[in-house]
Amino acid sequence: MAASVLLFFVYFQQQSTLPIYVRDNGFTNADFGLLLALNGVIVLLFELPISAITMRHAKKPTIALGFLLVGLGFGLTGFAHGFAALAATVAVWTLGEMIAAPVSYAYVADLAPEHLRGRYQGLYGLAFGIAAIAGPAGGTILYGHGARGFWALCGALGLLAALVALGTHERPGHGRHRIGAARPLTPTDWSLG
Repeated sequence: MAASVLLFFVYFQQQSTLPIYVRDNGFTNADFGLLLALNGVIVLLFELPISAITMRHAKKPTIALGFLLVGLGFGLTGFAHGFAALAATVAVWTLGEMIAAPVSYAYVADLAPEHLRGRYQGLYGLAFGIAAIAGPAGGTILYGHGARGFWALCGALGLLAALVALGTHERPGHGRHRIGAARPLTPTDWSLG
């Protein structure tokens, strides 16, 4: 969950600091709209083929790769001043998004005992919600202290999220191999790692 909060914090910069950065570099709202449209077109064209590939590989390294690419794409934004360069950064973080997102949800489902899958998915959704609030607000404040340093921080957070994702371990007895009758919940059922 910690890795996801870090990653989602970075990802939500597309809704807050990225449009500010685009404007600060002399582009229009329409230009920003084209960048977001590029994200949508890439997802539309490539999500299913990429998912077919990524779902055949080990989940944690795949998630880490996706997180790393999201961080790299946003981290390079501070060096992108032309429209083509900005579009390239969007393509990089979109690729990371497409790699990590489906596998992350599958990983959470695999991690959870069958009778707790809904609760685990809810906690994963909580990470998304926390970042949806903290990302735009915190990002805008941090961006005000310097754009290039801010984007470098986004890159570093993406790297950290990837490392945390790789370091996550499953406790023995968790996951699909532990399917059985429901039992009363204990405090350890709330731990995702």
